Amino acid sequence: MVLKKSDKIIAIVGVLILVIAAISIVVLYSPSEKVGETGTVMKTFSVTWIKGTGTVPMNKDDLYAGKKSPYANTTDVEAPEGSVLTNVQFELTWEDDHIYGLIFKRGLDTLSAEIACGDELQPYSEKGGGNNTFSFDIEYQPQDESVDAENISEVEQAIKNKYSDKNKASFDVTVKVKTGEKLRRPLKFLKDKGNDFDLVVSYEYYYPQIIEEEPETGGDDGYDETTQNEAAHESLMITNLARW
Repeated sequence: MVLKKSDKIIAIVGVLILVIAAISIVVLYSPSEKVGETGTVMKTFSVTWIKGTGTVPMNKDDLYAGKKSPYANTTDVEAPEGSVLTNVQFELTWEDDHIYGLIFKRGLDTLSAEIACGDELQPYSEKGGGNNTFSFDIEYQPQDESVDAENISEVEQAIKNKYSDKNKASFDVTVKVKTGEKLRRPLKFLKDKGNDFDLVVSYEYYYPQIIEEEPETGGDDGYDETTQNEAAHESLMITNLARW
């Protein structure tokens, strides 16, 4: 069948429209790329903060407060580099090791403690024995975020710079003991030279987990699935028209 000149023009125009529509779909639905100032293609990384815990080893032989020589020490708490230290707890327990009396206990010592971090100081005092937990909030928990960068090393370095020295804190610990034996009982008074105690230091921190996100596909300008179907339907109509 010989096509008229007008039919040929319609067919050519239909094919051109079909080609243009196909190219548009490919362009709109290709993975989107972000380009940095240097022209380098940027990637998107998700930064998720994961909770971690740790303890500070203490030398039990040093945990002793004499009635004339208080315990005084600086405890340094340091989480892994690049993490954020959020909370530190000191758990102090003790029991008087020199008491007398079968029914009524006498000669009970009084233990007083102070733990300070910066301008925050927490005191404690009890007689005969007991326990107490000192809790210090250090930093706020960091928020999850998305970061655009060339590679994961760049993200890691940015986090280290942003949270530099947020993984450590120092505490001044002082423990004093006032013995309960009276001078009128010189043997018992001289025998009780102080008291030992136990101190457990634990802490919480958050460290970053960095994962490269998959590039987004699809148009970011409202070109949704419905629009795609309409474009495909329109292309089919153009093809049928060209054939006709």
